[in-house]
Amino acid sequence: MRHLLRKSRITRRFPGVRISVPPAVVLATDVFDQFVTENNLLDFACIAEDDAEIQRKFLDAPLSTALAEDLKSFLAEVTHPLAGRSSSLLEIRNTSLSPECMRPSCSATSKQIQKTG
Repeated sequence: MRHLLRKSRITRRFPGVRISVPPAVVLATDVFDQFVTENNLLDFACIAEDDAEIQRKFLDAPLSTALAEDLKSFLAEVTHPLAGRSSSLLEIRNTSLSPECMRPSCSATSKQIQKTG
């Protein structure tokens, strides 16, 4: 975003207007997919009925070493407050996990999802 603002030279069009965009980090869905796969969480989440148990299992699962190191590096440089945001459509629907695995019943097993996905 900062690059686009600089490239557009918007400050020349609007003298006296200052727009700043803080540094950002984006964790895309592939990071989540990798996390779920590495921690064998998909089948569990599809059959589990207790939200607290799902939450506990996800919170107890470790991040990959590479992701943890990347996040530590980013956080070591950040001196301002952070905001987290998810753009998951599923949060809007108030459901858990991915469209392929809608609780309370899964329409496909994780093996079927991997074959089609």
